[in-house]
Amino acid sequence: MPRLEKSGFCDRIELFIQEGLKRKRYFLPHPQTNFRIIQKEVLENTDLTSEEKGFIIALYCNTVNNSFNLTMSWKFWEEKIKVKKSTFYKIRKSLINKGYLKKLEDVPENPESEDYPRDYMLCVSWLGHINYENWLEMAAISEDVPKSMYVYKDKQQYYYCL
Repeated sequence: MPRLEKSGFCDRIELFIQEGLKRKRYFLPHPQTNFRIIQKEVLENTDLTSEEKGFIIALYCNTVNNSFNLTMSWKFWEEKIKVKKSTFYKIRKSLINKGYLKKLEDVPENPESEDYPRDYMLCVSWLGHINYENWLEMAAISEDVPKSMYVYKDKQQYYYCL
């Protein structure tokens, strides 16, 4: 933790006492670009092996537009993750069977499901500062509302006009 304190990455560090012991709570900034949050539930999840967890994190870190969609071919992902082909497809099959990877056609609320029904989506609740369920809700709202888009150079934001 001293390294984290020296890095200057935390917004603030709060000291508190819990059961007679001094503790520190670290507040991290809200991610803007090129940063992925993986929640602590990854450590608590006993349904997945460590290889499967690493596979999910590798897929998530390479998705685009802060989405959970895997729109590239499996050949692309195989080359990107750099594991043996047999291992790659074994883990992929396991994640599909456990429900962590779903075809977009099985997730009709996903805005890409009509255009790319054969593509896959990560359905993992502990990924991201906004999990996939909240992302789907936001995507559904944005699809129903007439929009005007404004893009700022420092951060990309979308404003919807009613």
